[in-house]
Amino acid sequence: IDASTLLGRENTESRALQLLQREVRVLERLVGRLREGDPRGADYLLRLAETYFELQQVYNSRVRQMDQPIYEAEEAENEAQLRRLRQQQQSHQQNLDRFRQEAIRTYARLVRDFPEYRRMDEVLFSLAFGLEEMRRFDEARRVYHRLIKGHPQSRFVPHAYLSFAEYYFSEGDMRVAQRF
Repeated sequence: IDASTLLGRENTESRALQLLQREVRVLERLVGRLREGDPRGADYLLRLAETYFELQQVYNSRVRQMDQPIYEAEEAENEAQLRRLRQQQQSHQQNLDRFRQEAIRTYARLVRDFPEYRRMDEVLFSLAFGLEEMRRFDEARRVYHRLIKGHPQSRFVPHAYLSFAEYYFSEGDMRVAQRF
């Protein structure tokens, strides 16, 4: 990849990040101005949570992009560069974690404030997935259970069962894992 293409890609990624950040600000304002019971609130909250998820993807990519340069700095025994790269990676990781937490809070608010939302199965799945990403497995399993019981025909139910199986498999409980 040449320098011009790389610069163009970086500019595009930077612009996309700015647009996502702007979208968050606008949606947060809209959500903050909602009157209780406003039916648009659920859609606004879902879009806000989805935007936080998109920001997670941006920062996850940035965290992973640091892996190779960190490895190369380790191999070259360049301590100054290694320290700088690890600090950058840590900064990206903190942003990633922050946006994961914001998405979880937003999905949880949607579940609490709009329990009859037409896309609740999707919201529950996304909430549980986010909780898993934060290694909050007990909470995630409770949300998956709610999804399975409350929305048995949902397209997300197979994913919920798979999550249960993966959890018990990782815990070494093959008997329970096979039930899923």
